[in-house]
Amino acid sequence: MMEKGADIIENFCQDTIGSVGYCEKLAGDASAREYYRVQCGDETCVVCHDPSFEGAELESFPYYQVYKIFTAHDIPVPRVICFDAPRGLLLLEDAGDHHLEDHAEIAGPDSLSAVYEELIAVLVRIQSIRDNGSIPFTLAFDVEKLMFEFSFFLEHAMEGYFSAALSDSVKRELERGFLRVSGSLQRRELFVLNHRDYHSRNILIREGDLFIIDFQDARLGLPHYDLVSLLRDSYVRLPDEMFISLRELYFEQASDAGLHSLGADEFLRYFDLSAFQRNVKALGTFGYLVTKKGKALYEKYILDTLNYLPEYAERNPELSGPVDIILDAAGGAR
Repeated sequence: MMEKGADIIENFCQDTIGSVGYCEKLAGDASAREYYRVQCGDETCVVCHDPSFEGAELESFPYYQVYKIFTAHDIPVPRVICFDAPRGLLLLEDAGDHHLEDHAEIAGPDSLSAVYEELIAVLVRIQSIRDNGSIPFTLAFDVEKLMFEFSFFLEHAMEGYFSAALSDSVKRELERGFLRVSGSLQRRELFVLNHRDYHSRNILIREGDLFIIDFQDARLGLPHYDLVSLLRDSYVRLPDEMFISLRELYFEQASDAGLHSLGADEFLRYFDLSAFQRNVKALGTFGYLVTKKGKALYEKYILDTLNYLPEYAERNPELSGPVDIILDAAGGAR
């Protein structure tokens, strides 16, 4: 964006909201999107440049589709002031810089639990949204998508970051294990709408209000997908007692909302399989960001993510082989 000229942001803001004061680039996420905070009179706004939006039709832009759905169902998201498809720009309400990850470092247990309880209620509202034929309802965590994410993990975490020299037989064992997990998770009759990245870095807290961001990749999947993203987060590890309490709270609220009719044991099995898949996917992303993009700040989350894996294998023998292979490649981290 900046290579097009530093004044493009100022021109965009002047076209939409008038005069602009300062403009500062913000730390981005793991995507190609860029964010800037601009002074708008007595307030600030955020400008997002999304290369995937540039030149696209607004109605076909996933962010716009999901934004419409979420706002229609009272999901707390930053208000969009203006879309500019030709330039790939969005002008957004400024929801601040205080992520749930930051909040977790300073909040007491009762305060933190209250925030997560509110997020469980928001999650149940998201997953209760019914198919309206728009973009997110045409996408799903099917076997093909899940196996793509497993393959990405093999390339960028196992062979990339860990430099594991896997024999053909070990690689086949891993792939068979991943295929079994992917097949088990393709229960389309249970699929609901998921945010897709419902974790602490995509939740902002401003003056006590929650804001959900980066929802443009929403798609269908098991209700467990977003739940494990939140409760088995690479960025925040919850105390065990709080984790169990929140998982039980979701089980009850989701059941009451008609999102599932699973028994406790079956629910826990799908939770573990989903968490294994989600954590492995995260390891692939971190490996890619560190080795290919030079973003070393993500390296510190790799061990924390690996340390979730043994508990899934303890409860689910089918995961023992893949987990042992992964931990051996990672140096036996536990």
